[in-house]
Amino acid sequence: MAIAHCPRGLGDRGGAFFAQLQQGMPHTLTYRFQHRDGTWRWLQQTFSPLAEATHGVVVQGVDEVQSLRERLTLADRQAQILVEAAADSLVAIDEEGRVLYANPAAHALWQEDLTGKLWGVPLSSTEIELVLPGRIRYADMRVAPIVWHHRPAKLITLRDITDRRHVEERLQARIQREQASLQVTQAIRSSLNLPQIFATATQEIGRLLGVDIVHVTQYLPEQERWQHVAEYRGAPQLPSFLDAVIPAAGNPISAQLVQGRNVNIADMATVTDPLHAHLIPLGGAWLVVPLEVEGKLWGGLSCRYYGQAHAWQIDEVDLVKRLADQLAIAIHQAELYDRVQRELANTKAMGRTLREQESLFRGIVENASEIVFMLNPKGEFSYVSPSWRTLLGHDPRDVLGRHFDQFVHPDDLSICTDAFAQLQRQEHTGLKVGPYRVKHRDSSYRWHESSVSSKFDDQAQLLQAVGVARDVEEQRSFAQSLEQARAAAEAASRAKSEFLAVMSHELRTPMNAVLGFAQLLQATSLTPEQEESVTAILDGGQLLLEVINDILDLSRAEADRLPLEAAPFAMGEAIADIVRLLQPQHQHKKLTLSYHIAPNLPEAVVGDITRFKQIVVNLLGNALKFTEAGAVTIRLEGDLLSQDLWEFHLAVQDTGIGIAPDRQVDLFEPFAQGDSSISRRFGGSGLGLAICKRLCEKMQGSISVESTLGEGATFHVRLRLPVAPHPVAPAITSTSPWQSLTFSLRILVAEDNLTNQRLISLVLKRLGAQADMVSDGEAAVLAWQQQPYDLILMDVRMPNVDGLTATREIRRQTGAGGLRPWIVGLSGDALAEAQAAALAAGMDEYLIKPLDIRKLEAVLQRVATHTPPNSNPP
Repeated sequence: MAIAHCPRGLGDRGGAFFAQLQQGMPHTLTYRFQHRDGTWRWLQQTFSPLAEATHGVVVQGVDEVQSLRERLTLADRQAQILVEAAADSLVAIDEEGRVLYANPAAHALWQEDLTGKLWGVPLSSTEIELVLPGRIRYADMRVAPIVWHHRPAKLITLRDITDRRHVEERLQARIQREQASLQVTQAIRSSLNLPQIFATATQEIGRLLGVDIVHVTQYLPEQERWQHVAEYRGAPQLPSFLDAVIPAAGNPISAQLVQGRNVNIADMATVTDPLHAHLIPLGGAWLVVPLEVEGKLWGGLSCRYYGQAHAWQIDEVDLVKRLADQLAIAIHQAELYDRVQRELANTKAMGRTLREQESLFRGIVENASEIVFMLNPKGEFSYVSPSWRTLLGHDPRDVLGRHFDQFVHPDDLSICTDAFAQLQRQEHTGLKVGPYRVKHRDSSYRWHESSVSSKFDDQAQLLQAVGVARDVEEQRSFAQSLEQARAAAEAASRAKSEFLAVMSHELRTPMNAVLGFAQLLQATSLTPEQEESVTAILDGGQLLLEVINDILDLSRAEADRLPLEAAPFAMGEAIADIVRLLQPQHQHKKLTLSYHIAPNLPEAVVGDITRFKQIVVNLLGNALKFTEAGAVTIRLEGDLLSQDLWEFHLAVQDTGIGIAPDRQVDLFEPFAQGDSSISRRFGGSGLGLAICKRLCEKMQGSISVESTLGEGATFHVRLRLPVAPHPVAPAITSTSPWQSLTFSLRILVAEDNLTNQRLISLVLKRLGAQADMVSDGEAAVLAWQQQPYDLILMDVRMPNVDGLTATREIRRQTGAGGLRPWIVGLSGDALAEAQAAALAAGMDEYLIKPLDIRKLEAVLQRVATHTPPNSNPP
């Protein structure tokens, strides 16, 4: 059979092809050809020799085979990307224990390349301790069998749980401190003798907090001075201030305490008050909280470290404040007791007074909610108050003559017997006992605690012990529940914040490379097919970035940490800009896109234009996505509520697929869509409307929907915004991001990701700039020391020394008179807290990955002209 057509694309292979045919050899060709309808399709031709100069030809279409091959290749690449980007360490070993593969997370954990090395950690699916060079990490190990290149192997997954272990240890330390605090409170409240109360309080507080010195001072307003009444020193060589005269007049610390405020000084070197100049050379930190008795300032409780600064933590200040409150209660009780004693001593009718007091106290005891009891020297009850019946169900008469050990839980009996032994050995006032469990008449047990005092005769023999027992069952249960709830809330908040920061960084960093290189590639000479591919990469990457932003915005909104700006903007212009932006993307559809702005609206309002546009883009984007034909209309109207306040009504109406009534209820919840098939047909994460709802609520507004299935939908947004006092300046049109620089800068880039290093280098080169590259903060500091740079682009998260630490070191070494480089932070963490931390460390600006080329060019312009950065977030 003669060959009448040579397939397109055969090229240089034509000679070999004809030579094989002439030699009578079979041959197969796979190529694309242009169909009559203009599309390209894959064909496969098989040439088989039949006779001399004659061949049989079999032609078949292989579009589906080629498509399957391409999808399999893409799936392999995607799987590899997921494994490489995983935060957990993934290691594959063979049957001999040799490492076949380790992902970047595993290399980062070991800080070395594991490939080819023997795995030295025992295999078990449990928590393990990893002893690594110079450090110890804790991990959750999981082991699973796999097949690696047709051979049996094991896949080891390691999740680093070191931070979680540290949090648990800190929580345990805090619980121990709270328990110790309760013991201190019991010790303070166990006496009515003021000197003994002060001595106990200062000693126990000093031991609990580990401070060097504790003071109790009394405020004497009539004498305009403060007086030390008790002092605890952690070491005998520390100075004593018991005899020091503390004037109240002109004393700023006294003024703060009089106003009921705490005095919190982290570093005594910062004190400029001349009254306390003698304390400055001693250094250290000082915390004073007011002691208020019956709503009036009685004095102050002071804690101090010497020799080094100390930042007082919130829980430390709260603990000292609570202890001060308990001390104030003890002072009040002791003063009441002292006053009663003085009145009894000075009365002329002592007998009558005693009878009256006895009647009074008997009435108090008989009606008290706490149990008052007396024990004889054998430990038997000689008296119990009627409240025993209320709290424990027994008739008080059935208790008399019985030993206390008949009512105490066996596991807690040693607590009570040890306390009674102390009462028998020496006289006590207010000995704290418990908590311990007491048996109820129904055989259940209740938690109690007691305060017991003892009375001795002239021969130093115990006469009786008098005590007050309190039911602390609900108090213990409430305290435990409160602590568990607080700990869970704090852990959840910390985990969520850390998760947001890590996910923002881990997702945006690879997106920086994808979008950055795609932009660079788009600026080169490309064939139409390549241009189409690059555009697809940019569109897909931008869509993924929008999903990432939606997730972060939703998380911040739920945590009430979504910031809003207040600046003048024109709502009509903002809507017009969005319509012009979205209209070209839907020109292929048979629909009309229009907008109508009511003529009576104010020229500008005060609000957050970015968040307003985010609401409009989400609603208009959904309307365009779900409408194939017909019309999409956006209307903005408003009503004047007061002189400067308007209520605006934004309506987005479409003639699309509509929403079923049963789906409208959950439409504004995260990850909810009008139909389970929508994500497959139209895409999307289901977060847009949830974010719109959070933003509307944040802006004191609301959002709702009206829809009939198959007939379209109308979304209504109502917002209340004040009128701007001045017109809005016209927006400046952005220029091309590839303008060559007209100046020269010395630039250093600190970035640990090699791909991002390459990207930034190429972007700077396209802008006409050159840069030196380093991979961590330590190398950045060394490079800056060797050569003064005009600009340092500093990645925030880097191994060894991170960007924040490196920035602080550069600022420290620069000092007040040195050459100060412009430092710009680079990070995938888009949270406001991350930006604040970067600026606090000394960075001048903060750019979020994926890198915006226009913002980078603007930074270079500001560095060259020494123009201060804009105060708004990047």
